[in-house]
Amino acid sequence: MARLAIRNGPLLAAVLVSLAIFGAGVAVGSLSISPDWAAQSLQSADETADVTVHHGFWAIVSQNLGAALLLYTGVLTLGVTSVLGLAMVSSFVGATVSVSVNNAGLLQTLGETGMYAPVEFAGVTVAAVAGLYPGFAVLGRMLADRPAKSYVATYIAALITSLKLLACAALLIVAAAVVEAVVISVR
Repeated sequence: MARLAIRNGPLLAAVLVSLAIFGAGVAVGSLSISPDWAAQSLQSADETADVTVHHGFWAIVSQNLGAALLLYTGVLTLGVTSVLGLAMVSSFVGATVSVSVNNAGLLQTLGETGMYAPVEFAGVTVAAVAGLYPGFAVLGRMLADRPAKSYVATYIAALITSLKLLACAALLIVAAAVVEAVVISVR
C-alpha cells in the first residue's frame, strides 16, 4: 500500500496543486469584480449588441482546446507554464462567473451553465494536471531514496501518462462544448 502511494505521489501532487490553483484563481477573479463594475459591463454590452459573436461548436472547442494546450505546455517547462496558465484561466473563469451572478443571479447562472461548465472546468484542470505531472514525477524521482530509473526515463514514462491525461482532458472539453453549443442554440 505504501509503495502504491509513493508511486502515485507525483500524480496526486499534480492533482492537488491544480485544484488549489484553480480554486484560488476563481476566488481571486470573482473577488476582483465589484457589482457596480459588473452592471456597467452589462450596459457596455447592450451598447454594442449589434456585434455578432459566434458561439458555435467549433468556436467553443477551438477556444477551450487552445486553453488546454496552453496548460499542457508545462511538460516543456517543468510545470511553470501550467501553473501560470491555470492561474490566468481560472481568474478569468472567476471574473466571468462573478459578472454573470451579479447581473443574472446565481440560479439563472447555474441554470444556463450548470450542464456544461463543471465538465469544461474539469477538462481544463485535467489539462493542467497533465502539464504538471512530468515535472512532479522527476521531482519525486530526485527525492526518492533509491532512484530506480534515470531522470530521463522517469520523464518519458510520465510524458506518456500525461498524454493520456491530455486526451481525457480533450474528451471532457469536447463533450462540454457539445452540450454548450446545444444549450446556446436552443436559447
